[in-house]
Amino acid sequence: MTALFNLVDSAGSGGGLASITSATLDASLKTIDTRATTVKNSAAQFGAVQSNVDAQQTFVNNLANTLTSGVGNMVDANMTAESAKLSALQVQQQLGTQALTIANQAPQMLLKLMQSA
Repeated sequence: MTALFNLVDSAGSGGGLASITSATLDASLKTIDTRATTVKNSAAQFGAVQSNVDAQQTFVNNLANTLTSGVGNMVDANMTAESAKLSALQVQQQLGTQALTIANQAPQMLLKLMQSA
C-alpha cells in the first residue's frame, strides 16, 4: 500500500511510479477485497443485532401498553364494584330512615287516637 502513496520519490522526479508492480497491485487489491468482505460481514451482523433490538423494543412497548390498559381496566372494575356497594348502602340507609320514620309515627298515631277517644 505504501507504494501507492509513493508516486513521487524523495527527489521529486516521479520515480515512485516505477515501484508499483503487478504483484504489489494484486496484493493491494486482495487486501482491499478482504477488508471489504470483513466490513460487509460486520454490517450484516450489525443489521441482525439491530433487528433483534427493534423486536425487543416493540415487545417492551406492547407490554407497557398492555400493563397500562390492564391497570386501567382493574381500576374501572374496582370503581364499578365500589359504586354498586355505595348504591346498595345508600338504599339500605334510606330504607332504615323510612323504617324509623314509620316507627316514630306509629306511637304518635296511637296517641292521637287515644286523645280523640
